[in-house]
Amino acid sequence: MEERITMSLKDIERLEVLNRIKEKPLKQSKGAQILDIIPRQVRRLLCRLKDQEPKGIVSKRVGAPSNNQLEAEAKDRILDFFKDIDHFDFEPTLAHEYLIESGASFSISSVRNVMIRNRLWHPKAIRKLKIHPLRPRSCRHEIKNK
Repeated sequence: MEERITMSLKDIERLEVLNRIKEKPLKQSKGAQILDIIPRQVRRLLCRLKDQEPKGIVSKRVGAPSNNQLEAEAKDRILDFFKDIDHFDFEPTLAHEYLIESGASFSISSVRNVMIRNRLWHPKAIRKLKIHPLRPRSCRHEIKNK
């Protein structure tokens, strides 16, 4: 069965430039300028292209979770906190203070985001800007000019 590779437009452009460099009508330094990278990175990409074919051009981070993501244990701890009958109506700041007292170590924005995602708290709706129409010119001004 064939393996599918999902590439972004940037990856496709990289592949085209690297193939032109590999076939020799384009120099590595010129290819680096086109791709806005340094020649050393071009050589590294050419090695990956040689070893892994087009799959080597795609970033290895595609599909991986973010490094800044809150751990599942921390999310569970926040959600368990709100299961208590005394804590169900806490807002993020107060909940964060209680969680810190119990020995937890995460930010208030993490608590707020978990609460919003699990529909435990709704942020204030952004108020619509009231646009006041301009008043019509007064008639007195027009009479004085005549």
